[in-house]
Amino acid sequence: MKPGKVMLLALRDIAIGVALFLVVSRVGFWGLFLFSSGDVLRQNLLALVMATVMLGALILSPLIPIGFIINSTVRMVQYSDELQQRIFLYAIGFAAAATGLLTFAYGLLEFNGYPPLGMLNIISFMFILLFASLLYFKWRFR
Repeated sequence: MKPGKVMLLALRDIAIGVALFLVVSRVGFWGLFLFSSGDVLRQNLLALVMATVMLGALILSPLIPIGFIINSTVRMVQYSDELQQRIFLYAIGFAAAATGLLTFAYGLLEFNGYPPLGMLNIISFMFILLFASLLYFKWRFR
């Protein structure tokens, strides 16, 4: 398959995964709101246990579209040519190392009173650095 066709198919799958993630994460948020405001849950222990299990499933439900995105990305790299695979390898390596360095540096700053960095922010840093490094290495190997 041609590299352009592989990239278009993978980007389509990634866009579908992102759209599913947005929908599922909003449904999980509203489910969290509805389950946490019930008076019935405070009176019945079984209902409380069932609501807790359902709440956990709702909170973790955005992981399914994220798995779809990861699968699409792996397939995109797998069916790319050698140069594209090398670019992805360099970009992922740089993003992982830079994210580690930045979070370590911020961890040192937390000792001096900086507010703690949430775990959800770390993956955002990694994706931003991955995108920037993909652009850089694509430009470098042109």
